[in-house]
Amino acid sequence: MACTGSGKALCLQKLPSAQAVGDPDPQVQQRRQARGETVVVTADRDPVNIRDVGSSVSVITADEIAASGARWLLDVLQFAPGVNVVRSGPPGTLTEVFLRGASSSQTLFLIDGVKVNSPTSGGYDLSGIQLSADQIDRIEIVRGPQSTLYGSQAIGGVINIITRQGDGPISGEVFGSLGSYDFAEGGALLSGDAGRFDYSVGYARSSMNDYKTASGDRYRNTGFDAKQSYSVNLGYSFLDTHRLGVMLNTTEIDKT
Repeated sequence: MACTGSGKALCLQKLPSAQAVGDPDPQVQQRRQARGETVVVTADRDPVNIRDVGSSVSVITADEIAASGARWLLDVLQFAPGVNVVRSGPPGTLTEVFLRGASSSQTLFLIDGVKVNSPTSGGYDLSGIQLSADQIDRIEIVRGPQSTLYGSQAIGGVINIITRQGDGPISGEVFGSLGSYDFAEGGALLSGDAGRFDYSVGYARSSMNDYKTASGDRYRNTGFDAKQSYSVNLGYSFLDTHRLGVMLNTTEIDKT
């Protein structure tokens, strides 16, 4: 998959196929899918069966995310083996992910194949990525050095978040919740396809107020007042194995 851009990306994606993973017969791929075998793209930067990958790879599917009850990306990552999510304070403060003990600047973080790591420090702050679990199709985590393929920022490994693509008739999802300290969050997702054209559009927002104790004392919220995100994934499959896509993931944060 070839992409250009940072928060916005134009991608030419080669879709997994029987020939792409080295199977001479498409029926072999069908039998593998029936046995529940998984094809990954992050480990070799090309579709390959997970059993043929030399590195330690974990895949978190959309069904597993839905069953976990996780609401946001950070909640999903906490379920992954070998992944440590560390937040320095309340929601909205510095949040980093450590893979196999490596620092955030040594763990490559991708969204749809586009690098999130800072070009200067090499690290990243995930508190600014307001990506709801409903917008995630799967997460591929490759543990161990991957610098041969991805450079020096992949010493600890690679985490690739693959957002949802539209599939089938138009459908929508809406979620929301309320909590203490005037906390509120909600979002919506609309997806589907029309012939060879597919689309997926998502929106999420959360907000919170200052903290209050039982004695009535009030403490200033040092995280964020509100943050909202937009996610757009549009694509056109001009061949059975190739898709031209445009993706946008952006987050706006109103700090306290």
